[in-house]
Amino acid sequence: MKPYQIVLLVVSLIAFFYVAVLLYSTASSLSFKHKLKIRLNTLSVLLVEEREQLKRIDALMQNKGVVYAFSDKQAIEKMNALDLERPLFASIRPNFEILSETKSRLFHLCESSSIPNESEILDAKSVIEDLERSYRLCSSLYNSDVIALNYWLSVPLCGWVSFLLGCRKADSI
Repeated sequence: MKPYQIVLLVVSLIAFFYVAVLLYSTASSLSFKHKLKIRLNTLSVLLVEEREQLKRIDALMQNKGVVYAFSDKQAIEKMNALDLERPLFASIRPNFEILSETKSRLFHLCESSSIPNESEILDAKSVIEDLERSYRLCSSLYNSDVIALNYWLSVPLCGWVSFLLGCRKADSI
């Protein structure tokens, strides 16, 4: 082979590998972007379900005549005012914190009142604990997908294609 053919072969191999890495990087970025949307929807559904269970406990306690303190009423009003129907990244963590505060207040009221061992309340508590475990699992999966997405966006000379296709660096929860 002549020297220019060897150079041409090396350049074409480098170009081929670059295109292969570019395609793989772009496909991975788009895949992780899609996974993030799914996980965000899942987190939102978990928060909606947790709120419904807290409302159920609240209704049971009100039917039993439990007296609420002013701060407890405010926490329940905050919980009822949450807009959980539209999953937005910026609202997931604050909504979780509001629901956690309301949960701790309602659980404390349950323990201090005369109805802590009713089967419906125990069932709702069990469901809430399962939902919180699922939330923590899903948020850790979300965070690992964020790390993977940010990695694929940082691949030298490849991130610009993903950027043009709408992939942006994401923040973890």
